[in-house]
Amino acid sequence: LREVQIVLPLIVGCGFANLRSNGSLEPAAKRPQILCLGDSITQGFVAGWPSKCYVARLADALDVDALNQGIGGHIFQSESLNGLEHLPFQPVCITVAYGTNDWHDCASLEVICRNVSAYLTHLHELFSKTPIYIISPLWRADCDNLPPHGAPLTEIKNILLQESRKYDHMTLVDGSTLIDHDTGLFEDGFLHPNRQGFAQMTERLLSVIRSADKGSPSPG
Repeated sequence: LREVQIVLPLIVGCGFANLRSNGSLEPAAKRPQILCLGDSITQGFVAGWPSKCYVARLADALDVDALNQGIGGHIFQSESLNGLEHLPFQPVCITVAYGTNDWHDCASLEVICRNVSAYLTHLHELFSKTPIYIISPLWRADCDNLPPHGAPLTEIKNILLQESRKYDHMTLVDGSTLIDHDTGLFEDGFLHPNRQGFAQMTERLLSVIRSADKGSPSPG
């Protein structure tokens, strides 16, 4: 038998038709699943290949399947979690990676704090027993260009730490340490990682997950 994995596009829709084989086709054995929530960085924008974004790399390293729910331009918005109670699987862990768009686009830190609090409360209500890794914003090459509210990017990490520590099953991951502060690791030179950046991010994120007190994802 040969195992064939088809990695679907990250940005556009697609469909399958007339799938054929000159032998038998058997579905692969089911694996545990993880849920990855976030913005365009989670979505894998400009990763080069969909298999090279950090979500796909993380799934391969943990030997799980991943549901990638990254949406370009998205922020902490609790309404976006509506319907996840109907997931056909129970994720063994969840990653959450918003904040860079919140910092850049939201009117004030007070608004961001309210949004983060509402989001994490809703997420806790849905997955109160699931290990959840909250990834603060990655380094941005333009982080010295402060938005109108005037707060540095590091304030988002502080807000996430304050809100996530309310829940024992949530772990804050310092996103500023996941990729070196090197524009060569970002496809657009300032925000979205390239393949090398995503590889580094995955390796360091794995290290955090595997060393977390809550343990790494595993079946059951």
